Order: sequence, then C-alpha cells, then structure tokens
Amino acid sequence: MSIRTAKRRKLTKTDPPDIKEDLCNCLRSIDSDKATASVLDDQKQNLDKVFARWSKQDQDPISDTHTESWSKSHSARVYGKLVYVLEHEYPEANIGLEHFRAKDQLQARELLEACQGHGFCLYFAQFGSSVYGEVEDDPTSGNGADYHEMFHEFKSSLKLWTIFQHGGKQLAESIDLERDDLIENVDFDGLEPDEEEFDGSSGYDGYTATHLYLRTCAVIVPRARRYDFLLHAGTVNVPEYVELLLRELEDDPSSVALQDELKRFCALVIGPSSRHTRRNVYKVGLVTDKDRESIGKAILRLDCPDLLENLVRGTQGPVGLALFKELGRGLVERDTSLWHYGIDLAIRSIRTVSERLKAVDLLMSNYREAGGNDAATMQRLQKFERDWAINVGETPGKRSSVSPANAQALMQLSEKYGEDFTFEVVLPIVKKHHSDVGFIMAYLTMLFQAVGTDTLRTEVVEKLFKDILAHIIPDLNLHCSTSPDFDLWDPGDEIPEVMSAENLTVVFFQCEQLGLAHEIDQLANKIISEASSVRTATFERILLPLLKQLPPVVKQNCHHVDNPSYVRILRTVIPSYINTYVQSPPQKPTGFEPQSCDCTLHCEDCVGHDAFLQNPDKVTYFHNISANRSDHLVERIKESTCGTEITKQDDGYKLKMTKRGLAWEIAMRAWNQRCGFALEKIEEIGVERLTSLLGKGWEVDYLPVFADLDLSNDHGLLDE
Repeated sequence: MSIRTAKRRKLTKTDPPDIKEDLCNCLRSIDSDKATASVLDDQKQNLDKVFARWSKQDQDPISDTHTESWSKSHSARVYGKLVYVLEHEYPEANIGLEHFRAKDQLQARELLEACQGHGFCLYFAQFGSSVYGEVEDDPTSGNGADYHEMFHEFKSSLKLWTIFQHGGKQLAESIDLERDDLIENVDFDGLEPDEEEFDGSSGYDGYTATHLYLRTCAVIVPRARRYDFLLHAGTVNVPEYVELLLRELEDDPSSVALQDELKRFCALVIGPSSRHTRRNVYKVGLVTDKDRESIGKAILRLDCPDLLENLVRGTQGPVGLALFKELGRGLVERDTSLWHYGIDLAIRSIRTVSERLKAVDLLMSNYREAGGNDAATMQRLQKFERDWAINVGETPGKRSSVSPANAQALMQLSEKYGEDFTFEVVLPIVKKHHSDVGFIMAYLTMLFQAVGTDTLRTEVVEKLFKDILAHIIPDLNLHCSTSPDFDLWDPGDEIPEVMSAENLTVVFFQCEQLGLAHEIDQLANKIISEASSVRTATFERILLPLLKQLPPVVKQNCHHVDNPSYVRILRTVIPSYINTYVQSPPQKPTGFEPQSCDCTLHCEDCVGHDAFLQNPDKVTYFHNISANRSDHLVERIKESTCGTEITKQDDGYKLKMTKRGLAWEIAMRAWNQRCGFALEKIEEIGVERLTSLLGKGWEVDYLPVFADLDLSNDHGLLDE
C-alpha cells in the first residue's frame, strides 16, 4: 500500500476561531525540520492554551456571562472527539508512537504531552473514507489503472476502522465519524483508492463501485467522554479497556469518575440492557473467558458483589475457570460473606464435577497465594474450601454431567476433608449420579481400593458401599437392545445406562470381599426378577456372559464362593433364556400325513390330487374341473391337510390347493437352529461347572424343552 499525503484545503471561516481551528494551526506549525528548543517550547505553550480552553469548555460549556444565542453557538462547538490525519500512512502493525516517521512522531508526542496534562486521551487509528458512486465500466480506460475511475459520487462515509492506544495495543474497532470530527478536511480527489469493491451494472445508475481510502490519524478525546466514545464502537477490547482503567485507578485510587466509568463498562458488558443494544459485542454470549476474567478483576476492585452475581446469571454456559483466579486473589481483604452467593452461582454454572473441582482449587490456591500461610488465613481457607466444595454437587435447574475422571477427584476430596465430609458432600454427589455406569463403577473401584489405606476406614467403605448399592440396584438397567422397551419412561426422564456383565461381576466380587451378603442377595434378586422380561440381546450380551464368571473367585483363598444367590441366578437365567429365545417347539398340525386314495374309479382329478400330496417339493396345486366333478373333489379334499380355494369360471371351476403343513416345517427348522445356538451358548458357560453347581441331571430339570434330545454323552451338549 503506497504512502501518500492527502491534499488539504483550508477550513471555511464562517465562525470565530474555535478549538478545532486553533488546534489545526498548532499542529501545522510543528515541523521536525524546524524543531529548535525555543520553537518547541512555543509550540507546547500554544497547545497547552488550546487544550486548557477545550477542557474548560468541556467542563462548563455554557457561561453565565454570555447571551443565550452565544451560549447555544458556543455549546455546539464543544467537541467529544477530534481527528487529525497524519502526513503518512502506516500498516496496522506499525500504528504506534515508536513506528511513526519524524514529523508524525513529533506531532504525536507533542499531542500526547498536552493530552496527559489536561485530562485528554490520545489514540491512533486507521481512518477510512468510503465513497460510493458511478464509475467507468473499463478499469483500464483512460489511465491504465487497476481500478475504475469514478465520475459521479452518490454518497460517502467516514470511519475509524481500528483504534489503538499510543503504545500500539488495540482498544476498539469501527467507530463512525462525521465531517465535523476532522480537525481539517481531507480531499481524496484524484488519488488512487486503497481498495475497490466493484458492483458492476446496476441498471439506471450504470456501473457502480465503492472506493475506500485509508489513512493513519490521531484521535483526541476528553477523558470524561471516553466511555461515550467507546460506547459507539462496534467492538471493544474488554481486557485492554479494563486494564487501562485499573492502571489509572492505581494512580488515582480516590477518583469517583474513574470508578464510575469502570462500573458502567462492567454493567454494560454483563448487564441485561446490553442484550438489546445494536452493538452485539456487549452480548454476554459473545464475551470470552478472558473478558470475564478482566471483568472479575474489575468487580473485585470496585468491591461490587452484585455485579458478580449479574455476570454469572447473564452468562450463557459456564463462566470459565480464569475468573476463579481473580476471585481467589481478590477475596483476601474483603468480606467473603458478601461474595459467597456469587461464587456459589459461578461454581454451579459449570456442568462437570471435575471442572467444578478445578474451579474450587483455582479459587483456593490463588487465595492462599495472595493471603499467605498464616494461621488465620489457613483457617479461613479451610472453611471456604469446604463450603464451596459442597456446591460441586449442586445442580440448580439442570443436571450436571460426570465422567469416570470425576471419581478420582471425589476420592481426593474424601482424603482431604475426612469421613464426615465424605458422607455430607461426596456421597450425595455419587448417589445423584448413580445411573451413570462409567462414573459409578470408577468410584466403587476406587472406594474398594481405599480399603486398608489411610484414606478411609474399612467400616466406612462398607457403609458407603451399602448406601450406594441401595440406590443402584433398584434402578439397575439390564435391557440391552438396539430398540429397548422404554415405553413406560417419560420423555423428560433420562434413560439409565446398561450395566455390563463385567461390571456386574466386579460388583459381586467387591461385595464378596467386603462381606456384603445382603447386597449380593439384593443384586441377585434384581437379576432374577428382570430375567423373565428382558430380550434375547440382554441374555447374549449380559446375563449369559455373567454366568461364565459366577461365582466370583475370592482372592484371599483363590476359590469360588459358595453362595446360594449365584445358584438361584443360574437356575433362573438358563430356563428364562430358553423360554425367551428357543421357546417351545411349534405344534404339529393334525392330519398332515398324506391320505390314501378313496376314489375307486381312479379318476384323473383324484390321481392329480394324490400326486400333489405325495410330492414334498410342491406347495400349491392348480386344477381346472368341470361343474359336475366339484362335489366329488370337495369331499376328497376335506380328508386332506390342504387349504382350498374354488373360483367359478365360464366353463366350470378352477381349484387352488395349498399345503397347510409347510408353515410348520419352516417353523420347525428355525426352532432346531435356535436349539443348536442356545446349546452352544450354554456349553460356553461350562457343562462341568453347571453340573457341579446345579447337580447331576440338571439338563432334565432346566432344559425340559430338549427332553427328546440326547444330552447324556460325554462330549458335550452339541454332539447330537
């Protein structure tokens, strides 16, 4: 992008000299080639006089010593901002004092010093002039340029595209300007545009395009009007603006104006009114975690707990962990009772238990770091952490989610705060999420592993197991299917996860090790009660694999447990599987055997009928018969197993016969296949194991449907 100096034209002097004209004359007189000490001193004095007059007018725009007509005119010339276009153009990366050329840098430094001395803000920005109008249709006609020559202007607009602090950090974007905001007008006539958006033909208007001219400028804003200036921005860099105000508050802690500006901006970012503004940047949903961290820091500096509550309520989703760092650092010297509710809301806004625990840890670690390790701080720390850790399991209005990783975090809380905290805080969380199989199994496993360690006493682990299993077992889901029968569930209810055979085996084993006979019996009763109603998929994926692993092997003695509950499971599950999957054999229809021919005449119709009955490959038989033969054939067919359909035709009748026994043969073949598959599954459990547990001859008692099959051989159930 080429660097150019815009053509200038003098202001039209229709009024007495005002701030804008005086400031323009001062800046024009600043030249690096003539920058002697005496000249610079005069220039500084002149700038100081202009800024002093501007500041006075801004604070008291209407004077009692002037007439009403003069006061109106005078008041209208108090500027909220003024823009001065620099001599050279700079890319955005180089917009800052250190990168400006000699004359621009000298002017900028003089402006900065005057602004700081009189309560003004100085920014640098990329200034853009957008011109829309009618252009030539050929971009190369006349001048050979790569843009279209504009010969008729329809409209134009001015804008500050990006606004930077004098050090180069971006503060805001997109602020519209008026011509009156310019210290001196800029004429782009005859200059090549920096960018062009060619629209093509637009009918009556011919060919149209938009030309964009970019320059670098200085923006002067009274500090008292800074908030209003940034309020009109399309986007504000929230962390940068907040840090700027906090730095100024460090230099002037008692400034009511600065505190009010910071509070107004925080309320704008997080408040409900911001959702209805046309500038979407202030919508809380678009604010980042880094923005919230900065707002949290500002809220603490202002000591406004109500703003924290509003921030959490207005956030769509979790507030972000970064906020808890600032809260931890800022609470040390404050009355935490006033902030407790806002922090509770912030913790509960996080969906997962593990993220909530991270938030509490960040809060406490930063509190400890800022407050030190003295006894008073540590005592307060333990109380706060315990109180806020309780909120990890709270779910106002929505259900938080858990994962197996959360189980370890909960065990760490138990180890840190002891048994009372475990029963008061951790146990309710676990019971609330008892239907989450992955989480509950991870927690039970870690709880079981805590036996014999310093984390929890064995009797405490046993008590926790009993309480948790009392919630798990009644709601245990064994309906494993691609299309489960959940017709009785309300649409708003959460369908519980399916408990796998491996998980059931683990629970049985843990209960055996802890000596929880009652829980083993309750779990067995649940499985037995479900066995009669579950689908085949549940048997194949859960119950039959479970039978392979029951009874569990106790580690201490390395032998199977002798518990009648496991035998009851075997005695129920195997017959239920046969009844559900194999079912009873299909009933053979009566009279299926082919009948002998009773026709003494051996007429053609009867011979065809008998041949059809004797042919196993034929299912349907069609035959045309005369009217006088229909009665004879109907009497014959009544004695067979065929279904008949007689259709009257012009020359007699058409007879259709279908063998009814075919459906039974098909059903019988399918039943035999199911028998073979079921026997294979039962053999996988182990015939010897079943014999040792159920007794010799168990096949007759538990597999009555196979009574006619030979199951007594020594090679297993499938040889037959």
